[in-house]
Amino acid sequence: MNHWTTQSSADRYAVGRPYFHPFVISKISEFLSEHIPFADALDVGCGTGLSSTALKQIAKRVVGVDDSLEMLRHAISDDQMHFIQASGEELPFDNQSFDLISLSQSFHWLDRSKFFAEARRVLRPKGWIVVYDNYFSAMMQENESFHDWFKDYLVRFPTPPRPKVQFTEKDARSEGFEFVHKDMHENWPEFNMETLIAYLATQSNISEAIDVRGESIEEIESWMRDQLAQFIPHGTTIHIAFGSPIWYLQKVS
Repeated sequence: MNHWTTQSSADRYAVGRPYFHPFVISKISEFLSEHIPFADALDVGCGTGLSSTALKQIAKRVVGVDDSLEMLRHAISDDQMHFIQASGEELPFDNQSFDLISLSQSFHWLDRSKFFAEARRVLRPKGWIVVYDNYFSAMMQENESFHDWFKDYLVRFPTPPRPKVQFTEKDARSEGFEFVHKDMHENWPEFNMETLIAYLATQSNISEAIDVRGESIEEIESWMRDQLAQFIPHGTTIHIAFGSPIWYLQKVS
């Protein structure tokens, strides 16, 4: 199930997601420095275009694809970057069209075998796949008890089932790629009450509560505001750790 196909969920995503992508792209730039700039890069599962915009730091031309038209309505094209509605399992491009494929927080939603078949087809020889995330750890710098509260929050709003993001060197070889490197970084973005609520409202568990169980975003945000008051007094800010793993895979000739 795609949790971001409705206008309301796409609007929440566009407003609430932190723009962490330049931080991760800078790390990717360091590791792949000898290949930069890439001529043509493809951003799979680009959402509202934040990840594609950051990708312009290391690629001359960027194409972003997402199967949610509502998400793409928030993406802004320019001379260096444009967007197409498509899934990662059915890419509407010619063979050997790209030097790099990036996936930001989208890999776990794909049918992996179908995606890798398409990736092998559209990547040029020795082309790269870079998979990265920026996951919410629920570790608050200012108050350790937030982590325990978040466990209860997930009981109230359970995470929908999804494949685990696990991938080994053997898995990569079976799909025609070499698992070259895995890296991990951490960042601590700042939130106030409203920006944290806006971020939490972008997560798939909230989309499911609204779209499947029929709860209203107004009631959910009101509940969050009451709950979070104990951690974020009026007029204050907090910092929460996000983990950013990066995987580097290279197409085997």
